[in-house]
Amino acid sequence: DYHRWRNFSLLPKEVKDNISTERLVEIVLKGLTDELHSTVNHTLSALTKMSVPLSNSAHWSLLTDALNALVNVENNNYWLCRVNLCKLYEKLPYQKLFILYSGYQIKSKIIMDTLFRLLGDQDQRVRHAASQAIASIIPKITPSKRHTPTTMVAEIAKHSMQINFDHPSLSLDLVRNIYFYYDLPDQLKDGEIVNG
Repeated sequence: DYHRWRNFSLLPKEVKDNISTERLVEIVLKGLTDELHSTVNHTLSALTKMSVPLSNSAHWSLLTDALNALVNVENNNYWLCRVNLCKLYEKLPYQKLFILYSGYQIKSKIIMDTLFRLLGDQDQRVRHAASQAIASIIPKITPSKRHTPTTMVAEIAKHSMQINFDHPSLSLDLVRNIYFYYDLPDQLKDGEIVNG
């Protein structure tokens, strides 16, 4: 975690203040308003790579600031900027945004409206990128009506769970390896009843 590294490193205070996460994201977002198309493209690429780590950090609200700053990129007259905007929208962590951001419904509608407008772009490459992004995010951007942020957390936890009890020996090995092994009944220690 960058924030923890910065706080525990031996940097002078004046340097620490200038390299805060908020300050770094602010500098990156300035690239979206630059006159050079290459700067805007590099900024969009950086935001694409930063979106998931930001959503997993204590600084997730900076991701909503980034989404607000993307409004002007749609009108950029260079086609590659609009293509990279579509790619960024395609890679956003929508489930995490749904959990964290109270204005998610409005923001997701703005994103979809932007992609639909880009479907009417003059450049075929932009239209292709927009259609690809829409096809990719449709299952993720609109949670079912029964989902709340709490149920979404449970669903994410269920999908990211790394313990699988489907195989009988695996679950037995997990039970055997826990710290109170000697308190277990003999059939769990030996596995004869389960495997026999």
